[in-house]
Amino acid sequence: MVACTNKGANNWELDFGTNLTGWLRLRLPQLAAGQRLTFSYADKPGQTFQQLDEYISAGKPGEVFCSKFNYHGFRYATVDGLAEKPAPGDAEALLIESDLNPVGTFECSNDLFNRIHQLNLWTIRCLSLGGYMVDCPHRERLGYGADGQTSLDTQIMNLDAPAFYAKWAVDWLDAQDPATGQFPFTAPFVIPSWGGPAWGGIGTVLPWKNYLYYGDRRLLENAFVAMGRYSAFLDGQAPDGLMRGSGGGFLGDWVPPERGMDTQNSPGQTACEIFNNGYRVYLWQILERSARVLGKSQEAEEYKAKIDKTRKLIHTTFYDAKKQFYGLDEQAYQVLPLMTGTVPDDLVGIVQKKLEEIILAKSKGHLDTGMLGTYFLIQYLQETGRNDLLYTIFNQKTYPGWGYMLEQGATTVWEQWNGHASQIHACFISPGSWFYQGLAGIRPDESGPGFKKILIKPAVVGDLTWVKCGYDSLHGRIVSNWKRDGNKLTMDVTIPINTTATVHVPAKDAAGVTESGKSAAKAEGMEFLRMENNAAVYVVGSGTYHFQSTLP
Repeated sequence: MVACTNKGANNWELDFGTNLTGWLRLRLPQLAAGQRLTFSYADKPGQTFQQLDEYISAGKPGEVFCSKFNYHGFRYATVDGLAEKPAPGDAEALLIESDLNPVGTFECSNDLFNRIHQLNLWTIRCLSLGGYMVDCPHRERLGYGADGQTSLDTQIMNLDAPAFYAKWAVDWLDAQDPATGQFPFTAPFVIPSWGGPAWGGIGTVLPWKNYLYYGDRRLLENAFVAMGRYSAFLDGQAPDGLMRGSGGGFLGDWVPPERGMDTQNSPGQTACEIFNNGYRVYLWQILERSARVLGKSQEAEEYKAKIDKTRKLIHTTFYDAKKQFYGLDEQAYQVLPLMTGTVPDDLVGIVQKKLEEIILAKSKGHLDTGMLGTYFLIQYLQETGRNDLLYTIFNQKTYPGWGYMLEQGATTVWEQWNGHASQIHACFISPGSWFYQGLAGIRPDESGPGFKKILIKPAVVGDLTWVKCGYDSLHGRIVSNWKRDGNKLTMDVTIPINTTATVHVPAKDAAGVTESGKSAAKAEGMEFLRMENNAAVYVVGSGTYHFQSTLP
């Protein structure tokens, strides 16, 4: 407890300094038998979401109140009916979370990035309850499918979660409608209504991610039919080849800036149709890859045909050749076509340039995305090597962004960019994966799932001078540290035993790259592949490597 404030007769507000999900423990003075205390909990002053407890004293000395049969999301706890001010040592707030061991460490030379990382990780720990990710720990406490996707890569890189996500995937499979193939809004506690393709889509995404990060082929095999049935259900909602609509049953990119629940300006029909049909293609692409992994070549070809047909429909329906963007000039509606391969090859550069203009000029280096739009933007820019744009976005302290939340005193990530509604929420907990997979460059390689094969592709961007990062994979610890001094780069990389890695060393040329003081071309256990995007690319075996290079 950092403060205790008198709010009226026998009424005390306890401030614990940070939002958390958990219990209040309060050692009580001697009370009369039958004396009644009431407790309310808030993630910001006055916002309780009806989180209430009541305690009736037995009148015995040494009584301790603890809400251990329930949990709450709070920073502030108000005690009513207590005549005596609680002493600092009498009140404790205890975090309650799923027991997931830490597996990742990250820090860098940018203090704001370190603070965003810690804000994000603490929020995830506040939401990993009961073997599934809740949207928030107070108002709803439900496992929403779209919200749950925002944290997948971040949580996996930070916490040991194979059993956690395998269990939650089974919850989704159990919740699927046996007649229609529809996945619901939430699982395991099912709201049977539907938010749109992205909410049920987690039933496809979870088995694939567990395969990619943990090599869980069995879950993928068991889920494959259900994954296909959900996409077939979506096909049934698209009589002309495209899903149509907007509103509560067809949500797209949820709560972008100025389009949140506190406005009458939610994304319109065009925005929802671009997003949701793009998301359908994303699911089919997962299905195609899954089919090929499982040796189901016929199904893979069928999905490929669906992908090709739908991409053409999306492009011809929504691309404005004069304005050179899809639907409206906002980031999510360019990212979905780009990341799914919907943009024809001869237009990719044009749309990428438009996306860059929207970020840097129209949005002044900020996001204009909602929940999943933010997640996909991070993934796309990271995969395509535009970590410079992500650096600009992450480095903002003004609205909207994670830096803005911190500047406003946030201790957990908000439900909306402007702080409306919940202060502990899953909507924007996707930034953490970029620190590991973008800046440090530790990524899974689909050709060797479960980090049997590893990709090390660091991003030396902005004014960053160093990054230190490690991840405990199933095969052992992976390390990717780098330090820049002017145009001189040092990289320290550790690859676990019985694994291999493709390592990208940023460099102006391969000739100048050394490993442990010797020419990298002559180093044992390494093979030079090529120069690619100002990096020398090597295949390496297990071991520890010390690279040095000259940056372009």
